[in-house]
Amino acid sequence: MSDFRTTLEIFKDIKEIKDLLDDIDKLRVLYYYKRFEEMKRHIFDLTNKYFIERVLWNTANRNNMPAEDDYRQQFINAENFLIIQGFKKLNELRKDWRKSLTKDEVSFIESMIKPME
Repeated sequence: MSDFRTTLEIFKDIKEIKDLLDDIDKLRVLYYYKRFEEMKRHIFDLTNKYFIERVLWNTANRNNMPAEDDYRQQFINAENFLIIQGFKKLNELRKDWRKSLTKDEVSFIESMIKPME
């Protein structure tokens, strides 16, 4: 699978996508530099920023929620959440993001968006 952030980058001129990209970048920096307490605060801030979306995400993914001390899974879950929010926004704006991905990647993204609608 590709880095879906790269596909979102194509649409960085859209404010909501740019904001999501900034949140993804911050999350990555905090994780890669092992600043886990700051990462958890950033994730907490995101849960407030995307309250309704988070509730839908947690409901759809309730069997895959990371443990409190599993920073890697927390990072993956938060990044996936942000990426899916980006593709949902592109769908709402009727932007053609599918041509940038393989069929399997499109199917994956669509399968993640569907339960959130």
